[in-house]
Amino acid sequence: AATPLRALPQDHPRMPGPQSARVVGVADAALSPSRDHQVRIQFPWQRGDQPTPGGLTDSASTAPGHAPGDQRAGTWVPVAEWVAGPNWGSHFLPRIGSEVLVEFLHGDIDQPRITGQLYNGELAPPFGGGLDARASHPGTLSGLHTQSHDGSGTQQWLLDDTPGQLRTRLHTSLADTRLELGYLVQHSDTARGALRGQGFELASQGWGNVHAAQGLLLSSSARGQGASTALDVAEAVAQLHGAQRTAQALHATLTQQQVPGLDAHPSVTRLREAIDPQAQGKYTAAVGGQAATKPADGGRDGQAPVERFAQARLLGESPDHIAWTTPASAVAYAGQALQLTVQQDAQLSAGQTLSAVSGQHTALFAQRGPIKLIAAAGPVSLQAHTGALELLADQAVTVTATATDTRASC
Repeated sequence: AATPLRALPQDHPRMPGPQSARVVGVADAALSPSRDHQVRIQFPWQRGDQPTPGGLTDSASTAPGHAPGDQRAGTWVPVAEWVAGPNWGSHFLPRIGSEVLVEFLHGDIDQPRITGQLYNGELAPPFGGGLDARASHPGTLSGLHTQSHDGSGTQQWLLDDTPGQLRTRLHTSLADTRLELGYLVQHSDTARGALRGQGFELASQGWGNVHAAQGLLLSSSARGQGASTALDVAEAVAQLHGAQRTAQALHATLTQQQVPGLDAHPSVTRLREAIDPQAQGKYTAAVGGQAATKPADGGRDGQAPVERFAQARLLGESPDHIAWTTPASAVAYAGQALQLTVQQDAQLSAGQTLSAVSGQHTALFAQRGPIKLIAAAGPVSLQAHTGALELLADQAVTVTATATDTRASC
């Protein structure tokens, strides 16, 4: 009778494998995690007022049960990530309503961990394709697709592995801003549309700007297999050399004829030297511990310097045509000098009025050809308001008038 009664020892409950669950949280919220990358979950077998789809209510009790379907459910469960560390790693929390895969460390029911997220018949993937899908591809799209917490917008990183049509797309629905690389197609949700081109496209229905504090190059010169360096502007340097030779030759002729010279020439020299690796346009020391020289003959080291702009320069260069057009107005302004040099012909046309104004000198000079001033429907007026008007010729001066009178006065 004095023998104490003790319950038989019970093994700690073990969970033989993973289970699926739904993320729950604050009503009408998209996400309600803890600070430590945790969410609350509810299993299908839990009964209560708001069971997960397919679950049962707790009709045998008036209590809310074990399935409240909100932030009162269970405990905080950590979410596993691809990589995680002190202030670095990936960060993708499952949102309320998401189906997740839950595993238990060492089978311990008190140590659940969310190790994955699942799609199902209710929660379809954003890039759905394949059998029975409405998408216009067989499952070649992959990537990341997020949605704003109120459901009003999306963001997307898409990889398209269609054979012969590789494509990468970064997109946010705000102002329809996107960067597309590779094979460009018309894209809408999960559908692949008609061909739009090949290369890259950066577009937005909002504002856009490009800032480069140390210089910017816009070029359409080809670089096979990505050869050479980022700021290799050999073509532009050669063209600037040619422009300078032309300008220097004309400048010498102008000086001989006592015509005001090309004052913009020194500024062009400074521009060229800032981008020319034979002058200042190069790295002069190692960068990040690596020699700033180009590899030679398949080796790692070389003698030619790696190009860079010595000052903040904006350079536009093309082996073919360049066109700037607008149906409205265009403005070009230089606080110092502006020089326009062409190797062959230049034409300046105006549909109505053409005005050329200078604060000091104006010179028109032709080295080997005539100069013609013609008014097809109106007079030609040459005026000197405060000085003399000279007409000088090495040979004859001919004045012809088709009217009855020819007058000369002084």
